[in-house]
Amino acid sequence: MRNVRLASLLLLLPFWAHAQQPVDSLWTVWKNTTAPDTSRLSAIHALSKEVFLYSDPDSAFALAQVQLNEAQRVGNVSYAGEALNTQGIALAMRGKMDDALAHFERSLKVFEDGGDRSGMASALYNIGNFYMRRGEPEKGLDYMQRTLRISEETGNVRSMTRCYHGIGRYHEQRGEYDEALRYYTKSLETFRANADDRGVIGALISIGVVHKSRGDYERAIATLGEALTLAEAKQDAVSVGSCLDNIGNLHARQGDHAKAREYYERALVHAEGSSDKEGAMQSLMNLGNASSDLHENEQAIAYFNRSLDLARSIGDKKTEAIILNNLCTVYSELGEVDKALDHCQRGLALKREVGFTKGVSNSLANIGTVLIRAGRYREAKPYSEEALELAREAGNAPEVRDVALDLSHIYRALHEPERSLALYELHVQMKDSIDRDENQRAVLRQEFKYNYEKQALADSLVSVQRQRASAELLQKERDRRNLLMVAGLVAIAFGAVSYRQRRRTQKALVRSDELLLNILPEEVAEELKEKGEAEAKQIDHVTVLFTDFKGFTAMSERLTPKQLVKDIHECFSAFDRICEKHGIEKIKTIGDAYMAAGGIPTPNTTHAVDVVRAALEIRDFIEEGKARKISEGKPYFEIRIGVHTGPVVAGIVGVKKFAYDIWGDTVNTASRMESSGEVGQVNISEATYALVKDAVVGMDGGAPNPQPSTHQPATRPTFTFTPRGKVQAKGKGEMEMYFVTSR
Repeated sequence: MRNVRLASLLLLLPFWAHAQQPVDSLWTVWKNTTAPDTSRLSAIHALSKEVFLYSDPDSAFALAQVQLNEAQRVGNVSYAGEALNTQGIALAMRGKMDDALAHFERSLKVFEDGGDRSGMASALYNIGNFYMRRGEPEKGLDYMQRTLRISEETGNVRSMTRCYHGIGRYHEQRGEYDEALRYYTKSLETFRANADDRGVIGALISIGVVHKSRGDYERAIATLGEALTLAEAKQDAVSVGSCLDNIGNLHARQGDHAKAREYYERALVHAEGSSDKEGAMQSLMNLGNASSDLHENEQAIAYFNRSLDLARSIGDKKTEAIILNNLCTVYSELGEVDKALDHCQRGLALKREVGFTKGVSNSLANIGTVLIRAGRYREAKPYSEEALELAREAGNAPEVRDVALDLSHIYRALHEPERSLALYELHVQMKDSIDRDENQRAVLRQEFKYNYEKQALADSLVSVQRQRASAELLQKERDRRNLLMVAGLVAIAFGAVSYRQRRRTQKALVRSDELLLNILPEEVAEELKEKGEAEAKQIDHVTVLFTDFKGFTAMSERLTPKQLVKDIHECFSAFDRICEKHGIEKIKTIGDAYMAAGGIPTPNTTHAVDVVRAALEIRDFIEEGKARKISEGKPYFEIRIGVHTGPVVAGIVGVKKFAYDIWGDTVNTASRMESSGEVGQVNISEATYALVKDAVVGMDGGAPNPQPSTHQPATRPTFTFTPRGKVQAKGKGEMEMYFVTSR
């Protein structure tokens, strides 16, 4: 069982963006007792969190205690809570996880008592991230969602972005890689837009790890390499170590264990140099794995035991169980059966204790393998059978393949040839399936790489043009009046201003306006031109639409990349036209998903009806395309569509390449409506249903009204509904849902 290392410690941080000040000047401000209290507290806070936290956690903890004492003396709730947060992070970096949690909870209590909602969000996030790291993702998600609600209410985009990253980690831990990438990418874009380098590093590492989990090693190495370069530039030892460990994992997966060990050794140096116990634990475990793969078993045992001591010291039971399982494998290779079984059994007990289901099946399989090697087939049988059952339930094809072979050996030794043959056939079937899938993925990755790079080049040229136009547009707009005034004066003075030149200038301005309108909604573009910025706004009533194609991965294996991109482009172009027709705003595409919203940027009363009508038209477009493709004997798309209504925060992200986006639980719930729906159906929430259930349309087919009108006698209901009752929505619990169709 291999483990990966994330820069999870970084995610505890609130991603402070201001630059470090010189230590001497900060210390001078703090020592000046005549300076305002807030100035002195700001200085000591910068010293503890920004100067010393990464390089010297003990000093950071001590300075934070000084900050806490002073904040309590002068009654400053915000700085008292922040001091406790800093101490919690310092304790986590020292591996004192229970103490870290206690400080985060004290911080939350201070912020709650003082009514500091921004501080509450920070503390809740740290607690949520703590539980994520401790292998309690559901509990961690609950805290993340509480943080997100407060952040949306206060309009704190940076805090919302951290929550997106945390929710991405939740999906990653559940193996939901598409969802994880969606959230990680969203957080990366905002971190970059806000020049938040620490956030960018953490997001890049997480994205790289997801690419690695999906088998896309080239993209994983490129992403982790970018993170490593930035982390080295920022002298961030913890993140440097995390990048090196993960790059080492990539080399190990490709069979180059010697190269992997080089990266692990470099990572260990950074972890020990920064007193990062968790990082050192991971690096040592990885070094044990590399040594084992190189058949240097005694060295592997030494590394694993050092790692095991660190796991126990920081209370990381999940990692402790993984290391025990790894030691089981090494002792089995050495023929020390009793030691192997002892370590496997202890690891299995810990995995059951922390609910690590995937790890349980791995430990059971290992115990079975050890007993088979010792010729103890009857003892091995129940372990291998349970392992096979769990692996099948989890859809873990490689483990099914390996355990089926073990059981085939067991039943042959127990003189049950029919069962032995059946399991051997299962082993061969799974092996062929895995090999075939891997070959297809390898070919597809190469084709996609070519098409992706070609498209990326074209996109980059367009992007450069857009960035230049966007960067110059504001200045052009400010200069326009002066330019025209100067032109008029010159004309009066000389009578020789070229009419053609003025026309060219006006056309250039028109083109710039059109370009901006292609990127942003009209109202937002006008605000940006007038003020030089556009404020994020909370809009209380917005209807959000999500679509997703069913079986997209299977389609990608049946079509060439060129044809696949062509078909997606055709669909999304049609979706754009439908959204424009119904007056709703396209937000973005995320892979094969499409997102739009009604009621933004200008609120209106028809947004729910507009979006549902657009959703039905999108569904019909895909159904027509499906029928056409079937008649031609070609692969076809099928679609799920979800709709939900509620409040969102809307605004611009990006400083060089603008993007209009929306945030909030409403967006997450709309996504859940899509994933909880069925193919060919538009699935709406109870909130949307309440707004559209009484909508009527004129008998002449005129536009619908959100409510029935006494002045329209010739009307009929716009939609029909199929109540679904309470349906389980991932991360939301049970929710009332309805399928909707047109009359």
